[in-house]
Amino acid sequence: MALWLIPAIVLGAAHGVTAADNQFITSVAAIYEYNDNIRLNADNELSDSIYTIAPKLEVVHHSETYTVRADGMLEFYRYQEYDVFDDTDQWYN
Repeated sequence: MALWLIPAIVLGAAHGVTAADNQFITSVAAIYEYNDNIRLNADNELSDSIYTIAPKLEVVHHSETYTVRADGMLEFYRYQEYDVFDDTDQWYN
């Protein structure tokens, strides 16, 4: 099985908006992947190019006694030929 990944491009990872003790941090990752057996099946192998876009938002509040942090990210997976496998994942912390 061949699996090739092109490293993610992260934009805005170290940038954010700061207001007093609050921060809003944004980032976006873009990933290209080629997989020659996307279903991990020995028979009837399917190969495809997979594109992933993952925007992220993080909110941080600092005070003298505590820090509160919350973030959320979406991951959009798009297959070039087999769009039946397209998917979207959500992550919250």
